[in-house]
Amino acid sequence: MKADGHIKISVEAITQMQKNCQVERKLCSLPIFVNGTYQWSNPEVSNRADFISAFIAYMVNLRAYNFNAFDPRKNLARRIAAVDFDESWTHEAPTGQRYHFMKSSNETEYDSYINGCVFIKEKMDRWVIECKQKVNILKQLQNDNENVTFQTRRYGVKHLALALHALQDSFSPAHTVRSEKAIYQIKCRKEAMISGVDAAEANHPHPIIKIFDYDKQKHGSPIDTITPHSKGDIHSGSLNTNSGKLAVKATQELIILGLQSVSQNKDSLAGWGAYKAKWLAQKNLPSTENYKCS
Repeated sequence: MKADGHIKISVEAITQMQKNCQVERKLCSLPIFVNGTYQWSNPEVSNRADFISAFIAYMVNLRAYNFNAFDPRKNLARRIAAVDFDESWTHEAPTGQRYHFMKSSNETEYDSYINGCVFIKEKMDRWVIECKQKVNILKQLQNDNENVTFQTRRYGVKHLALALHALQDSFSPAHTVRSEKAIYQIKCRKEAMISGVDAAEANHPHPIIKIFDYDKQKHGSPIDTITPHSKGDIHSGSLNTNSGKLAVKATQELIILGLQSVSQNKDSLAGWGAYKAKWLAQKNLPSTENYKCS
């Protein structure tokens, strides 16, 4: 998923979460959930112009102190997108593939699936703990500086952003295949997704049946939108596709799950098993590699 796609998906998920807040309203209104103002060429569809715009905004606001910045203290949507830039090493490194729910060349598809799920769960656990600590501190504040403190606390947003970035990437046809109707091809050292196929039905997430190896895909420039990988990322970052709609719902539900855990004073994410079974199920992922060059 491209940077603008991550933001568009996240903003919509946060908006829906706040409309249907299932915990105390104050938790749904934490400062990290404040959505900035965006000047998109197309707010519904991920595209090259908005991708470039998001990258420029990241560079301009890297050190800025405002709610539209990528500053780790604020704005969850932008923090999710910033993972691709802040953690650029992950695109090439074998251990970095779990940040994007992809497979490295030295692991099986099943192992990459396990690593991806563990990564999301561990980051959510850390967010629940840190957010709970900050919320409890906030409740104890009774002075005139309470509002200022409320606006500037981090609430563990970095951990939440990492978890949601990986989750959202799992809906990209360039990262995984979630439907047996999808078309993909494997060639020796050249693995590519043929874009334009919805990852799953809009209201029924199919299990993951394929996880792609980043090293075996063709990649273009940093602002590329032409290669199959980029096309798949743009597809999933668009709100008018089934992949994008699923990513919105999955993001919304994971945030809610985390907030419920915070509200219940848990020390880890509660309800992960049911969530994983719904949004991150897998089917017949190979535990050994058996590629054939064609």
